[in-house]
Amino acid sequence: MIRNLLVSVSALALMAGPAIANPGNTSDVTQDASANVATVDQGLSVWGSNSSINQSGPNNAANVTQSDDGLDVGASPSNSSSIDQSGDGNTADVTQDNAGSLGGDDDSNLSSINQASQTASAIVIQAGAGASSDIVQSGDTQDAYVDQSGEGTNTSSIDQDGSSNSASVVQSNSSDVALLGSIITQIGAGNFASVTQFGEEASSTIDQADDNHSATLFQDSSGGGLLTSTIFQSEDANTADVNQSGAQADSTITQGGSLQSATVVQISADAGGLLSTITQIGGDNIAMVTQSGAGLVESIIDQADTFMTATVDQDGSDLFSEILQLAGDSNTATVTQTGALKTSYVSQDGSGHTADVMQTSDTTALSNVTQFGIGNTATVTQ
Repeated sequence: MIRNLLVSVSALALMAGPAIANPGNTSDVTQDASANVATVDQGLSVWGSNSSINQSGPNNAANVTQSDDGLDVGASPSNSSSIDQSGDGNTADVTQDNAGSLGGDDDSNLSSINQASQTASAIVIQAGAGASSDIVQSGDTQDAYVDQSGEGTNTSSIDQDGSSNSASVVQSNSSDVALLGSIITQIGAGNFASVTQFGEEASSTIDQADDNHSATLFQDSSGGGLLTSTIFQSEDANTADVNQSGAQADSTITQGGSLQSATVVQISADAGGLLSTITQIGGDNIAMVTQSGAGLVESIIDQADTFMTATVDQDGSDLFSEILQLAGDSNTATVTQTGALKTSYVSQDGSGHTADVMQTSDTTALSNVTQFGIGNTATVTQ
């Protein structure tokens, strides 16, 4: 038996009547097995609407579009959407637009998607004064995409457990009142994650454990607020790329085992900070950090074992760098620091060694290079 259900709830009747607070629309759809389909439109929404879709295998699909005209009527209600799909074809699409945007309230749009998967996919696009998105995909050929915009706080959580994984979050709004947060968790198989954030403050956590990792993050603070990024990738193909800007920046990358690589570029517009820590354990290693700014600048790279390479380039103010590549193999380290007080330590233990430290300026500098056993070579110019 095939069950197809198309639902379209219109707000026209409400518009014709007298103005009341929180009128909105509500839609509740439950589909149990066979070739499910559900479409909810709640035409223009008018002051916030709720949608709930529950589809229980096989060929799922769901589409919710909720919108709002932004009239200031009573409290600013939100658009809320919940989609729960268990098993088989999965696909979900939610678009929510502008509820509560005049008041700048947080959570003017709420979206929750739960896919207990097979082929899974989910797209959420939300605009308005603040948005929250939660996507959980367990198993199989996942994919998820979230796009959130508007003043206030935008938060996104994507949790993908096992299989072909992929995830992308774009949270935009270069207004200096925008607070953005993203969490992506991917466990096992194809992995890939990308986060792009703007706003006064932005934070991102990406956690990928095992298999073909990659992660890319771009953060830019229009108001010079705090930016934070943490990427953790455990064994296998690893790669991470972070690009941060704004008065304060922070990055931590930890990659365990296999083909690691990591690149961080941080640029600070003010005397804010910048900081980077990269730890890579056992694998083909390579790390690069480029930091700029006027204030504290710091970098620590710790790579333990195998082909190691580390390059740090820092530009302006107090500066500091430490590269430890401990135990054996091909080692190499390069540190270049310019402007103000500077400091550098490099320690490499065993095998091919090379170290090149150049701290180019007219002021204070300190360097300490220690290399044990085999290749050695060190050049320091201050």
